[in-house]
Amino acid sequence: MPYDLLSLCLLGRMPALPGTWTTAWSLAPALVLPLLAWLALALWRAPADRSTCTGAPAAGYRGIWSAGWCLLALALVSPLCRLAATLVAGHMAQLLVLSVAAPLLMAVGGLAMPRQASRPSPGPRLVPATLAYAAVLWMRHLPSVYDAALTSPAVHVAVVASVVAASLWFWNAVLQSARGGAGGTGRAVLALVATTAQTGLLGALLTFAPGTFYPLQAGGATAWGLSPLEDQQLAGMLMWVPGSLAYLAAGVVLALQRFHADDRAVPPPIAGSNRLWPTARSATD
Repeated sequence: MPYDLLSLCLLGRMPALPGTWTTAWSLAPALVLPLLAWLALALWRAPADRSTCTGAPAAGYRGIWSAGWCLLALALVSPLCRLAATLVAGHMAQLLVLSVAAPLLMAVGGLAMPRQASRPSPGPRLVPATLAYAAVLWMRHLPSVYDAALTSPAVHVAVVASVVAASLWFWNAVLQSARGGAGGTGRAVLALVATTAQTGLLGALLTFAPGTFYPLQAGGATAWGLSPLEDQQLAGMLMWVPGSLAYLAAGVVLALQRFHADDRAVPPPIAGSNRLWPTARSATD
């Protein structure tokens, strides 16, 4: 019989043990039905032929968005949710899916979704989106909030919803800003660098703290042959290294895309001239 969502993702059951944790799946209708409704609505609204934003075939964008949705659903209904309730490192692995992998794919796929031509430029929204994203990630790791999310169903749902919402807002703002020319790309890359710094700091604090912040999961760590501090250190390394690399990689990709776009826009040199910039020649001749 499928585990109930809340018993899967909260404390109260036996820890997810190394030999049996992969069997802890939850198909609770209270979660599965909204996820399926979200998927159906998004695919219904997506253009059938070409993206309204990029002019590229929309099928590829729908596939990318669906892949992100699948990662999001797996993070919430698969044994990863039970592992997140057992280990701090499991929590961090789930958080990276909820805050980086899934929302980034959904934001990329969302470029195919219809948008109003009169919609205001997303550039000014990048700053509040970045600040909200940072605030939610740090709030999620406050010991009082962390413990409440493990023991209270209402707090757990609210925290997960806030992480997903802030992450989707952040990644959408980054991608939309990057579509606004060189200045927009620069702002997007700067937001990603700032996010790398603040998440790296959080990862470092978890890694080098002299004691554990989350004693409620001490039993789970012991079940996996780890001390509570080792479990927390592993979680910090997950955020510090793979998490930081993900933000930096996204920034590099956006910068390279802008570089190639600007390179294609440069006019070719005049035949017979060694000068690459004919406008400069006309100004000095």
